[in-house]
Amino acid sequence: MKISIKQNYKSITSPSEYELPKFSVLTGKNGSGKTHVLEAISNKKISEVLLEDKIAEHIMYIRFNGLNPNINEMCDPNQITRFIKDTWSNYNRTKTLASKPSVERTIMNLKGDNLKNYFRKTLEESGNSHDKLTEDDFLIVLIFPIWGNKIFLLLNSQ
Repeated sequence: MKISIKQNYKSITSPSEYELPKFSVLTGKNGSGKTHVLEAISNKKISEVLLEDKIAEHIMYIRFNGLNPNINEMCDPNQITRFIKDTWSNYNRTKTLASKPSVERTIMNLKGDNLKNYFRKTLEESGNSHDKLTEDDFLIVLIFPIWGNKIFLLLNSQ
């Protein structure tokens, strides 16, 4: 795995390049920059990660205890699937109807604050431009992915 830090981020100076095995453990004293490295790796604007000579598409930084669910409700998987499909359809319809599609117009035409926030989060976390979003981008933001080598998980204890 090749990691390239393209711009300065907190205590990480650019350009920085690292070559690590697929499974790596970062260790160091408190304040030595472990978290800064993980945050930088998870941001497409700041870094690039190559897995088997392919750019890693979806990198998630998960803070310590971030996978510990504290859920007291049941959720119907069909409801989640419908929400993603409805959001994708709504986004596509809005994008198609606009004479000059833009982020602002799309957000303005989406119904409900939850949908607008979900769109903003998808746009931000996907790293794609407004006109290049895919249904998978909406899926990845809503459901934690565990798909092949496209996903790179970063766990950190603080």
